[in-house]
Amino acid sequence: MIPLLTAQEMRDLEHRSIQGWGVPSLVLQEHAALGALALLPADGPLHVLAGPGNNGGDALALARLARLRGREVEVWTLDPAPSWKGDAALQARLWTGLGGTFRHATEPRKAAAGFRGWVVDGLFGLGTRLPLAGPARAWVEALEGARVLALDLPSGLDPGSAEPSGPAIRATRTAAFGHLKICHGL
Repeated sequence: MIPLLTAQEMRDLEHRSIQGWGVPSLVLQEHAALGALALLPADGPLHVLAGPGNNGGDALALARLARLRGREVEVWTLDPAPSWKGDAALQARLWTGLGGTFRHATEPRKAAAGFRGWVVDGLFGLGTRLPLAGPARAWVEALEGARVLALDLPSGLDPGSAEPSGPAIRATRTAAFGHLKICHGL
């Protein structure tokens, strides 16, 4: 039987990996991005949604690695002037260092209508505040029917619940990081 972890159990495991075993958090992020990238076809455009937290950092790392492999990549943000912290801020600097830019849509439905290829959902992970509202909810609704790879868990799902509590990304594939969470048992 595969264990399903709560959000707190996963946070504790990450903390133990970083603090107890000395694994740099950036290494965890890079490995997560590489593993997720392996779940996507090797070619075609990618539309990466990068949220404000560590899940957004995972998304930015994936965007950079895909660009380095020659992929056409667009990074979309919830905020026209995103301000990342910690590893996500470093991933943002690495992305812009490659010439990458950030796009913001005031009308996600119109933006998503022009998407070709896969969408990478890096909006929210373990720290999701539910239910989603504002631009995050608009993106969830805009991506209905799109081919989506969710990073760790689909945005809008509560990692500690087997029941959705509101609108959530309907991912085609999900790259679960570390361990499966309770929401993966849906």
